[in-house]
Amino acid sequence: MTNNSRVRRAMAEVGSFVGMAGGSEVSFFAGGSNSEICLRLAALRIYRRLDQRSMFFGTFLKTNLAFLAILVFYCSYNICSSPELLHSSWWGPIFLGACLPAVIVVTALLLLITMCVWILEKPKRLKILPSKMVLLMELTDELFAEIVIPWSSVDRIELKHLNRFTPDKELHVEVRTVLGARYTLRYEDMLRDNSRTSLLNAINTWAPHAHCSFSADQDKEQDKVVGAAQFTELWLHQFSTANIRQRDGLLSAGVNLNNGRYTVVGVLGGGGQGNAYLACVNDPSGASQSDVVLDVVLKEYIMPVYQGSSVLERLSAKLKHESDILTRLDHPGVVKLLDCFVEDYRGYLVLEFVEGCSLKELVQNEGPQSEAFVREVGAKLCRVLIYLHDFYPPVIHRDLTPDNIMLNLVGEIKVVDFNVARQLENATGATVVGKHAYIPPEQFRGKPCPQSDIYALGATLFFLLTAEEPEPLAASHPSTLVKISPALDAIVGRATALSLEQRYGSAHELLADLTGSLERSHLEW
Repeated sequence: MTNNSRVRRAMAEVGSFVGMAGGSEVSFFAGGSNSEICLRLAALRIYRRLDQRSMFFGTFLKTNLAFLAILVFYCSYNICSSPELLHSSWWGPIFLGACLPAVIVVTALLLLITMCVWILEKPKRLKILPSKMVLLMELTDELFAEIVIPWSSVDRIELKHLNRFTPDKELHVEVRTVLGARYTLRYEDMLRDNSRTSLLNAINTWAPHAHCSFSADQDKEQDKVVGAAQFTELWLHQFSTANIRQRDGLLSAGVNLNNGRYTVVGVLGGGGQGNAYLACVNDPSGASQSDVVLDVVLKEYIMPVYQGSSVLERLSAKLKHESDILTRLDHPGVVKLLDCFVEDYRGYLVLEFVEGCSLKELVQNEGPQSEAFVREVGAKLCRVLIYLHDFYPPVIHRDLTPDNIMLNLVGEIKVVDFNVARQLENATGATVVGKHAYIPPEQFRGKPCPQSDIYALGATLFFLLTAEEPEPLAASHPSTLVKISPALDAIVGRATALSLEQRYGSAHELLADLTGSLERSHLEW
């Protein structure tokens, strides 16, 4: 039975290659708006980034052609300058007919091997999807390759130390297929987009036939995996339940979720893809359903009931993405992720409840705010951005607006809604998201950077000072609408400068000006 199973999976792998040859040309990592396909060969796709031009291959080709031309000229000159070699009965023909082509072939092979080793040692990334894994390999700044590995073709996944051209044995993940193909990437590179738990659960769900050699002794990682683990539980739930949703529409007050742990109190907001609920957390021991320990926000993602739906894949990826981001963050100015679960084809993020109002609601209720308050809020937001941008790679919020900044009852701020946040290496070519009045030009072009959040913060300060939305794609100067100190007006103007060169280079610089402008403003006034 085992041999028959391997034969069937080998045939399925061959069939998948035929299917992939005519499959989608859209990159799984860069999307279709920022990349175009250059070569498609079965499971291999080579793409070119539209916003990143590289002269590597042109320079590489010209250099090697010049080298070969010099080599041919040198050999020909030496032969022609020595007539005795040409008149020799054997040396001239052999050298011209065999040695010179051999030198050219060996040189070309050495260059090819060097380039292959260089590409193999570059960092890779792995994306886990319901029917496949996608391995990303960077070729140059402009070109990258993606290899699609169907779960049905996976035969073995091992975590082991490999000595790859370096004295240190690095920990690698090696994937072998039934046909013998091997794909490896550094373990730390795999953790950029996944966790150990999410990979193991994916293997158990989609490739139970594969041999997995992960062990606790091999992996000393102690990362927070609640988001990634629960994302896989979403798929386990999807594949193990009937296509019937028990509840439709909004959840009513009193509904219990996650085996009675959470009780819905009311609706905070809603949209087409889900709703936000206020809920209470019941006593974890279950001794009494009336024992409430705290209030939380349940952020809901409504999933379609049809298996294999692209919408399901997209919404599940959003749920995983936001939970992954929040799991890594621990700052008093960032809303905390407390739990994540799936129930009735709905994914839920359990978030810290901030009792208060958003800055948008504050201005709508009270009008323009004082300079002292705006400076204080701006300084606190700068400290949040410093925390986010100091990650490696930086975390970019991309939607820092008055709607997504909460002010609690004691005057502390909390940044919420990390649904569209990205880490910098994932941000290139990302779709344009956010409210237009708070988006800088580079984000409109699909190239957000840490300075993009600074622009949004400056636009938020403008709104707090004037109670008016800033003009899109323009440097904001609140002094045109309200009377404020020239120092603060200059700060907002520089924070919202359209050019990255003229804008603040970091949140550190903006914080220094905000905290130092208070004394200067007293003198100016």
